[in-house]
Amino acid sequence: MLGKPSIEFKVPFIPPSANKIYWINYNERRVYLSEEARNFKTAVKSFMPLWEVDPSVYLRFDISIYDNWYTKEGSVRKRDIQNLDKIIIDACCERLGIGDERVWERTIRKLSDDKLKDGFTVVKIEIMEVNNVSR
Repeated sequence: MLGKPSIEFKVPFIPPSANKIYWINYNERRVYLSEEARNFKTAVKSFMPLWEVDPSVYLRFDISIYDNWYTKEGSVRKRDIQNLDKIIIDACCERLGIGDERVWERTIRKLSDDKLKDGFTVVKIEIMEVNNVSR
């Protein structure tokens, strides 16, 4: 380990929905990252503090997405969080210069506040010991 065992930082907005991350060019049979997704990844990297880790470490991501998750009527908004962590993890791993196969554990959660005007994301990354790995 080169530095601190963990970092935590805030991104002042929430990730784009999973449906807006990629676009497909069917003629070329290629999948591209959307402009919105590229911009979000750039922003995540800019808010992430400088952190040096050995490329052989295992990482744990703890991601909290704060927003007003309820309608005025009190129903839960139709926005799920499955796959929202993927773009965050990709951006962080790119910034660290390591592959996302080093992510051994992840948690993502919704936290609601009806007074929030704009949502935000809090990311904590920890170096973890993995004892269930046989080599």
